[in-house]
Amino acid sequence: QVLQVGIGDTAGDPYVYAESSHGTGTAATPYRIERLSRDGVVALKMNAGVFEPALSTPTATVDGQSVAVKIGLSQLTTDTMGKMMCDPGKHRTIYLYPGTKDRMWDPKAMQLTVTLHGADIHDISQGTGHPDGRHRLSGDVVITAQFTDKPGDYMGITSDRVSDLADCPAH
Repeated sequence: QVLQVGIGDTAGDPYVYAESSHGTGTAATPYRIERLSRDGVVALKMNAGVFEPALSTPTATVDGQSVAVKIGLSQLTTDTMGKMMCDPGKHRTIYLYPGTKDRMWDPKAMQLTVTLHGADIHDISQGTGHPDGRHRLSGDVVITAQFTDKPGDYMGITSDRVSDLADCPAH
C-alpha cells in the first residue's frame, strides 16, 4: 500500500494511507502534490519493500502531452571511497523523475499526471535472495503534481539524486 506521497520530504510529505484529503490515488481522485520543482521527483513511500526489476515505466503527461518518465528506488550517494553508488535504502520508496537527458520537467508546464501500473508493483519476498514477492497493488495509482519554480525552502529530492536500476553506477 502507498503510505506517503510527495516530493521526497519525509517530514513534510503527507501520509495518504487511510486519509483522503490529498486524494485517493485513483483516476477520479488522484493523489495531489502542490509544489513539484522543475528538477524534482515524485516520491511514494510504500508499506513494504518493492521488487525493482518488476517496475514498469509509468504513463505520464505534462499538460496533457505524453512525456518520458523514469522509475527507480535508489538515491545516489557516495561510498567510503568517494565513488558514486545507488542506495535503495529499504526498497520502500519509489521515485518518479523526468526521463529527459537533462532530468528536467518542461519549464513551461503547469501540471504532471502520472499513472503507476499497480500490477507491476510487487513486494520483495522474504525468501532466500529476496526474489519477487506474491503481493501486488490492487489497482493503478494516479498522481497529479503542480509545478512550481523552486523556492528557497524547497525540501524535496531533486532528479540528479535518484536513479533507476539500469542507470546505477557500476561498482
